[in-house]
Amino acid sequence: MLKLASKRLVIAAAIIVTIVGTLDMSPSYATGQPNSVDDKQALQKPDKKPQSSGYRPSIVVYKNHHCDCCVRWVEYLEANRFNVRVVNVDDLGKEKERVGIPKGKDSCHTAEIEGYFIEGHVPADDIKRLIRVKPDAKGLTVPGMPIGSPGMERGLEFQPYEVLLVDKQGNTTVFSRQTK
Repeated sequence: MLKLASKRLVIAAAIIVTIVGTLDMSPSYATGQPNSVDDKQALQKPDKKPQSSGYRPSIVVYKNHHCDCCVRWVEYLEANRFNVRVVNVDDLGKEKERVGIPKGKDSCHTAEIEGYFIEGHVPADDIKRLIRVKPDAKGLTVPGMPIGSPGMERGLEFQPYEVLLVDKQGNTTVFSRQTK
């Protein structure tokens, strides 16, 4: 009888650990409080895609063969539960033009996910929010290569930066502010 009770306790504990391990506990989701104006919109709209515990968004990353920070960003995405397919290209300019990256808003790699572009060192939480909220836009960009952004880590150095949402006309608004 004691062995049966112990087995049930172990099974129950394993189920709890599995459930807790799949929860998104980033600050805005854990507290239910928005971190930005865009989070307020996300809280008002129901999710358009059910997010099961096994859901892993698929993203295609276009990059130069020799770009180390692009490799680190891909590894960061994989660590954040994305399925990543890498396409090494010789002319990234063609990909950027094809997806509609505005002039002066580019970076070292371009990605596509669920009909949106992701340009540069965009944090995984912002990509996940983009595909959950599904705004009428082209995508997200982090222009340049800010120190401390995903893939651009340098010890304790950090340069605050903004993630920009690019609308269908190519105009940008702040999607999130990264201040560390």
